[in-house]
Amino acid sequence: MLRTEFKLDVQLRNVNKKLSNVNLDAINVNIDAINVNLGATNVNLNAINVNIDAINVNLGTINVNLNAINFNSDAKNVNVDALNVNIDAINVNLDAINVNLDAINVNLDATNVKLNAINVNLDALNVNIDATSVNFNAINVNIDAINVNSDAR
Repeated sequence: MLRTEFKLDVQLRNVNKKLSNVNLDAINVNIDAINVNLGATNVNLNAINVNIDAINVNLGTINVNLNAINFNSDAKNVNVDALNVNIDAINVNLDAINVNLDAINVNLDATNVKLNAINVNLDALNVNIDATSVNFNAINVNIDAINVNSDAR
């Protein structure tokens, strides 16, 4: 189990990890993504101020929960394969390029979520999105979803 509570600055290059049952609750998460492929089942997004800036990000995880405050991701060639990883972090910086993440049962509740993406593929089953002030700027976005509930303000 991985747990952080204070400032954590991480720059990953060619990191391989497998994630199962990862908990992420995020506040002020910045993510900018290009060529993002999202194949998810039961994805719930509960976040506050989430920004995603990424290049070639592939998300393939099972039960990922993100609990973070001021989370910045900036990584290159990051593969995450983890089992039962819990992340409670404040001020976590992660810059990533070519991040592969396949996710099942991802929970994300977000407020003020900004997503600027190019070539974003979203294949999701049972995706629930409850968001306030969500900005989505994307080019070439493909969405194949079943049972998608969107509650945005």
